[in-house]
Amino acid sequence: MSKAVALNEHIYNLLIVKDLDQFTVIELRDALVKSTEQFDDENEARKFIYRQLSRMVDKGLLEKQAAISRKDTIYLKSEVFKQSQFIAKIRRLKKHQHRECIRLPEVHVPASSGFLDTIRKEKSELEALQEISLREMVKYQEVLNRFPDEASYVQTFFLQARVRVKNIQGDLEALTKLFLHYPQSSKKASC
Repeated sequence: MSKAVALNEHIYNLLIVKDLDQFTVIELRDALVKSTEQFDDENEARKFIYRQLSRMVDKGLLEKQAAISRKDTIYLKSEVFKQSQFIAKIRRLKKHQHRECIRLPEVHVPASSGFLDTIRKEKSELEALQEISLREMVKYQEVLNRFPDEASYVQTFFLQARVRVKNIQGDLEALTKLFLHYPQSSKKASC
């Protein structure tokens, strides 16, 4: 495939960054719940995973090995998957969707502290770095596909980029939490 395939950011993280293969829906769901705080309901996480995997099977990216029990069905990366390039598709909340508010202890902090401006700037810089690192991983994967004989050389750079992406993701999650839960005033909710 010449065009990069867009994957949901969480699926991209699990299948590309963490390089998971040969998994069940439940195994992938558990990995998803551990890797992000967006899914606190295991049933909703399972449904999300199942929908994503079904789409990938329909596109020929994954193969399904049926088992006696439906929950034991194993998903494997197909040859199409291994020859494809992927990009992470970041899901943005629409105006009518809202994050669930978490009430934190209320603390009055002067608005002129510059804290939010600094956090916002750092978050923006990290998002740019993350995009660069993800593109770098895609390029290394492309080179690996074109030159499999050089895998031992290129793989080192690919793994370094993957570690960078994981570290950046952790930093972004921390800054996002700080930003979302920053106390604006003692009368406002935290989100």
